[in-house]
Amino acid sequence: MLNLVAPGAGLAWLGRLIDGWLVGLAGALTANLAIWAFMILPDETTATGRRTLLLLALLVFVLAQVLYAQAVRDAARRRSEHVRRGALSHSRRLLECGDAQGAWMALSPALGHDADDLLLAYRAAQVLTAAGDVDRARHAWQRVRRLDGHRIYRAQIAEAQARLTRRAGGKADPV
Repeated sequence: MLNLVAPGAGLAWLGRLIDGWLVGLAGALTANLAIWAFMILPDETTATGRRTLLLLALLVFVLAQVLYAQAVRDAARRRSEHVRRGALSHSRRLLECGDAQGAWMALSPALGHDADDLLLAYRAAQVLTAAGDVDRARHAWQRVRRLDGHRIYRAQIAEAQARLTRRAGGKADPV
């Protein structure tokens, strides 16, 4: 809403100060020139000049909105990536210490944000396998296989499936 009232203010609020100041300055300059051309000195300005100044003011306003939307997307992506990295590193440390339940709790927020992330799915399958939850682990490995289009984790999936089959008492479940 702030960016609609004062173009560039939203950019500055999101941390892109220079962009916000430049857009705000350009918006103020073009808006003031358009006001001068339409209200203060209409006789000294041609109709084409007035339209051009109005068009420039509108273009700066639209540019401010586009840049603000881009900045919001970038900020959301950075937050999501921060949550993802934190969850992956914390769950890895807990898993290495043998705390599968803690690793699952650390991984859960990131799984809620990005359900189709291969690395998150792989770590979730590792955690569920370590926790001994055979059914959920089997489903998690199936999900990893589905997401792994380049077959990066092919060997790990086969090894985990074999381990889960042995743990379940030998009944094979085709994945």
